[in-house]
Amino acid sequence: MSKVEDIIHDLKRRKASVACEGKNGLRMYLQDLGFIDIPGKTDGHRIFTHPKLSEHSNFISFSIDCGHRPRREMKTPYVVKTVKVLQSYQDLLEKLEGEGYA
Repeated sequence: MSKVEDIIHDLKRRKASVACEGKNGLRMYLQDLGFIDIPGKTDGHRIFTHPKLSEHSNFISFSIDCGHRPRREMKTPYVVKTVKVLQSYQDLLEKLEGEGYA
């Protein structure tokens, strides 16, 4: 399995218990895949971009709310949203991973 596949599988398996921060947190996973995140307009919101992915596709960005408890479980819809983004661009993310961009 690729790193992208491993992350998708893990997020789907434990979608109700994923935190934003931490070793197996959503932010760390996305950073491992080459995503960059910046604070959103409101406290707890994170906006994720991926320059190489955007260069090779129509991807621009997506955002999630890490909430006020970043080390505790986040709302499941944000995990599901992230999984959908990763699945949509899985082939390209795997190609970028092979080229050393993830």
